[in-house]
Amino acid sequence: MVSGDNSSGWANPAPAGIIALGFAVMMFYALLTGKVPSESHMLAGLWLLGAFVIQTTVGLIELKMGNDVGGNIFLWFGPFFCLATGLVFIWEYFAHIYGWPVNLELQGYLWICIWIVMWTNWPIFLKQFPLSLIIVFSLMNICAPLMAFMNLGMIPTKVYAPIIGNCMGATAILALYSGAGMITNKYFGRPIIPLGSPIIK
Repeated sequence: MVSGDNSSGWANPAPAGIIALGFAVMMFYALLTGKVPSESHMLAGLWLLGAFVIQTTVGLIELKMGNDVGGNIFLWFGPFFCLATGLVFIWEYFAHIYGWPVNLELQGYLWICIWIVMWTNWPIFLKQFPLSLIIVFSLMNICAPLMAFMNLGMIPTKVYAPIIGNCMGATAILALYSGAGMITNKYFGRPIIPLGSPIIK
């Protein structure tokens, strides 16, 4: 994901994908911690659609560059985390207006899928990503099972939504820092913004 290889003629788009992740999880932070009302779901959904476009584009370019790790991660994460969630937020907005029944239990099972993929990809993260991104995905690895359990009704939303939200808020700040740092460091050819090194050499 963070390869500087441009032998294909494409520049590395990974920073854009990481920055889009920061935008996406910042919205989760605001919603889950109650910083914004539920009426904000429509706006959040539309912004998530924007993040989906960026992450899918990044995934395709990464695959074009021969980076199967980054390409595949962005290509599944964008549609499932950003597009699907964005559409659900928009649907929830109209459901609130028109009194449609809302049951998010199925999302719990889908979050289990995200949880499994992220945890099984964990060794790749430790080897390929700088430390700042390892922390980003460590926080996401905490959020994924909690989101699954919360949507399944196994843990109380009132207690765990703020915990997940604050975790995603920290994820957002670190993702934005990492994405901006990757661009800045590439431009100057040296670590202007420290990102750290992979844990597994």
